[in-house]
Amino acid sequence: MVSRFATPERQSQRSEDSPKVHYSAKRCAMVLSVLVTTALAYVCFWSSLGLNAEGVTYMVSHPMLCIPEDGQVVQALASRIICASWCNQLLGLVFSYVDGVCEVFAVGQETYEKTRTFTVFTPEVWSGIAEIGVGKTVDSSPAYVGGGEFLYNYKANDGDVTTLFATNPNLNHPWWIVDLVEPNLVVKVDILTRQDCCQNRFHDVEIRVGTVRNGGDFSGWALIGFYKGPYSTAEGRLIYENATGLCGRYVSVQKIVDATSPLQIADIKVYAAMP
Repeated sequence: MVSRFATPERQSQRSEDSPKVHYSAKRCAMVLSVLVTTALAYVCFWSSLGLNAEGVTYMVSHPMLCIPEDGQVVQALASRIICASWCNQLLGLVFSYVDGVCEVFAVGQETYEKTRTFTVFTPEVWSGIAEIGVGKTVDSSPAYVGGGEFLYNYKANDGDVTTLFATNPNLNHPWWIVDLVEPNLVVKVDILTRQDCCQNRFHDVEIRVGTVRNGGDFSGWALIGFYKGPYSTAEGRLIYENATGLCGRYVSVQKIVDATSPLQIADIKVYAAMP
């Protein structure tokens, strides 16, 4: 018959084992405490990035007046944290996460130097508009250089209406763009073409606003204006406006017909919303 009571030998053995059992339990508690602390820190970290609400669009690194919608990629992902990480990898400016779908906007427009911290996008109220294009970096189809004339692309936005930019005359779909450095809410573009002669060369011109470049193809950007023409000096400056604004880093001007006449711009001004 087996006794239900411990013998002195068993009591002695239990007494010796008790410190070991107590030490093991204490160790488990310490490990669990570390894991909980780490998890809480992780949650707090991502909460500090503004990742605590469903269906909200988030900004990357710095506040902006608008959300650029070109250069967009979409992918189904498991969480908004993974979506944020994907946005970092793609160097996107903005991401949103709704119902398992991650959207990243303005891919490739962020820089590695900027702090990769997200804040919730909140539209700001305009205080007015201001010209922001004069003196900014530009790009274009090859400029006309010949006969003692040097009609370089920077002359279109140098603030001087007496200078002139013109492309080479032997190009189809000649274009010019200005880089506004970062996405702005463009509300007005004001163009003056050549005034001393050859005004009828300005026709079939599109003015667009966008953020992600694709060479000389701007067809995917938002259209702020189209001029059929041909132009006459009686028309003066050509003004194109969008009441709510179009978000983009660049403004392009391009002839869209298959013709070999040059694109000529004496002056161009770009107006954007100011906070």
